[in-house]
Amino acid sequence: MVTYSPERENFLIKKLLLPTLIEQSITAVIGLLATMMVSNVGDYAVSGVSLVDQINFLAISLFNALATGATVIIAQYTGSGKARDAGNTASQSVLICTSLAALLGLFTVIFSRPLLNVLYGSAERQVIEAGRLYLIFSGISYPFFGLYASSAGIMRASGNARTPMLTSVFSNIVNLIVSFILIFGAGLGVLGVSIGILVSRILSGFLGYYTAKRFTDSVPFSGIARRFDRTALFPVLKVSIPISIDGVVFQAARIFMGVLMSTMGTISLHANAIANSLNNLTNIPGNAFQIVAVTIVGQAYGSGKHLSTKKLMFKLCLYATIAHLLNYIPFFPLLNTLIGLYRPTAETVVLLKQLIYTACIVAPFFWPCSFVLPQSLRSVGDARATMLISIVSLLVLRVAGAWFFGIYLGWGIFGVWTGMFLDWAGRAIGFLLRAALNFWNGREKPVDYDPVDIQEAELEGI
Repeated sequence: MVTYSPERENFLIKKLLLPTLIEQSITAVIGLLATMMVSNVGDYAVSGVSLVDQINFLAISLFNALATGATVIIAQYTGSGKARDAGNTASQSVLICTSLAALLGLFTVIFSRPLLNVLYGSAERQVIEAGRLYLIFSGISYPFFGLYASSAGIMRASGNARTPMLTSVFSNIVNLIVSFILIFGAGLGVLGVSIGILVSRILSGFLGYYTAKRFTDSVPFSGIARRFDRTALFPVLKVSIPISIDGVVFQAARIFMGVLMSTMGTISLHANAIANSLNNLTNIPGNAFQIVAVTIVGQAYGSGKHLSTKKLMFKLCLYATIAHLLNYIPFFPLLNTLIGLYRPTAETVVLLKQLIYTACIVAPFFWPCSFVLPQSLRSVGDARATMLISIVSLLVLRVAGAWFFGIYLGWGIFGVWTGMFLDWAGRAIGFLLRAALNFWNGREKPVDYDPVDIQEAELEGI
């Protein structure tokens, strides 16, 4: 088991990054293949699934926020050598994450029809019915996703990224196989992909929980807690609540933009769904660095190495930018082939290429500082200010921009994406200023402390 120290920093980054990259790559590829399979059912199917995924992302953002908050605190405890506190936090995180997921899942299943009618009532009825079927199965799967997210967070916080990777890869392959058989073999269409998602999340939930109990050497995780412990949950919620608010507002904005797009026709919806799916491939390195940042920055900060922590924040952003650019080397030669697998119309191809090319120009320079850097800031406890920067940028630039460019100026779906690009730039500037000017450290110049000195100071009440 390797925990953070400045001398072992690069080793730990590699140790965490490689399995996380593999996990993100396979997850993105399988998501891509799943979208392709749904596309073969029809435009209405992929449009319905795409709209419902905006709701799913909203729910999942809450589970991930709780899991991230727990990961931050567990990583800090691990870095400072407080194994018992880390274990107690782990048990509490599984309880609260699965409980919330179960409640949200029940709500989603019961209110699936009115929810879709309120949000996307202007979409075609065939799109709505396909989306409702997918939403019901998604809601049933929420508790199992919550169980996996919290379990994987525990393992990553302890420095074990390999086991969650294997669990995720295996369950995603099962998802692909089940969906393929049910869509093309049994002709079940959207029902087939819905069952595939449910089966894979049940599998990942139980596998993740089982492996978390066995493969977290530095975190004595004995299993889910039987009752809530406010003392253990307070530091988790202090980080998780701002992340949750940020995530809810972010996904609510995406739903709002989905409402805008639902009025732009099935071609725009189809182009948006395919472009998002393909962009998941280009964002693989960035997503991996987001996950790695929570563990390694949390451990660095918990060990008292605050100056090293600041340098690490910017190093991770730089690495993410370089990796993003390198990822284009295999992506662009394969782009036309990948697009062809979705079997889009000629009009759809023109529109989605416009979205993809523009995103590929903007993303490497703004995306890492927009999403990797805030994860680093959250990992040092600066979650509230990070939330405020995110929400202001989101509402002023992304939401208002989507309406202004997409509706008012009549740019359509490209206008919606223009608002997203402006949001990336706004976030990047805000987070860079926050990190560079040491607001996360009380505006004091960070220094590297010895964790023994910190523990002695706490005992003396200093």
